[in-house]
Amino acid sequence: MSIGIPTAAFREIIEYIHRDPQWDTILRACMLVNKAWAKIVIPVYWKAPFKRSTTVNGEIMKSSTLIRLLNEEERSEIRFQLPPMWLSTVLPYPYFIKELDLYAMFESVGAWVDSATKAAPVADSGVSMDLFLSNQMNQIIQALLKMFDRYSARLNVLGLIMKYSRQYYFRAADAIALFCDKDETLFSDTNKIIIDGECRDNELYKALAKTCRRVEHLAITVDSITGDLTKCHNLSLLISAQQSLVSLSLCITMISTSMGLNFIHQAILDQSKTLSYVQFDGFDFSHSEPLHKLALCKCLKKLEFINCQGLNSIMIFPLTVADFPVLKEVVVKNSEHGMLQGWARGMNARSRKL
Repeated sequence: MSIGIPTAAFREIIEYIHRDPQWDTILRACMLVNKAWAKIVIPVYWKAPFKRSTTVNGEIMKSSTLIRLLNEEERSEIRFQLPPMWLSTVLPYPYFIKELDLYAMFESVGAWVDSATKAAPVADSGVSMDLFLSNQMNQIIQALLKMFDRYSARLNVLGLIMKYSRQYYFRAADAIALFCDKDETLFSDTNKIIIDGECRDNELYKALAKTCRRVEHLAITVDSITGDLTKCHNLSLLISAQQSLVSLSLCITMISTSMGLNFIHQAILDQSKTLSYVQFDGFDFSHSEPLHKLALCKCLKKLEFINCQGLNSIMIFPLTVADFPVLKEVVVKNSEHGMLQGWARGMNARSRKL
């Protein structure tokens, strides 16, 4: 059965719809038109199934669909009543997944659990209901990740957009650690990681460092790291572990110790041969050493200081005397320091002449 228009044009339309806030509802309707439409729509729909702009019913449907694909081994650690496995052959939905926000998936599984407990109340487990459900949700997430790996899913983008609206706690580090130090896994081809929110688990960054080694684009937004050298060290491990990091965005409003900042500077030095874009957004340099290590990033094409605090002339001086042969743009916004702004103007003027 024909789709009525050229396949490439139809796929482009579907990709465009995937960026719409109502993408979930629209694409589910498109899948039901006919088999020709479904063949094109399904891979796009499941490419990033846990984008946050979806309905509660959509979240329940997606989690239920994936849970039904769990095999007996993957179900063995779960003590929550699951829907029966699909016995008939279905499309390999997990194989299509390329972008995954683990916290959004946890919210989606939570919506399914809430719906399931309303339909069939859980028997007394001997512990508080919130603790029991939290443990089971974490077990389900771990089982789903194992199942994605069994289906040979390979993530390009991993999101950890941390939300704590639920009373349940997601043990993200435990989920990532399932794949630590293994050669070819779900996370082997991940080239972009986005971390946004206060990380409560010191082991998360360490687990990511042992699991994701081919990341090219890393963006980290953390409210503060105060008096916690372990977290700073593990964060630096994640940066340093990458084979060839190209872009790094750090939005950390406070690192309260000079040693913690030194960990970050050393990690930047470890990636100095490949970094072409570095952004400091809301970064507090109050306890920083001079930026010698940043000055050694000779491949930098763009450097940004946005809403930064604590910079002084001693810190900035290494940048002003360094050679940046391919640096095309320096952006300084709301970072009030005359030497930094003057250097940025000079570098930008030089690039315009080239």
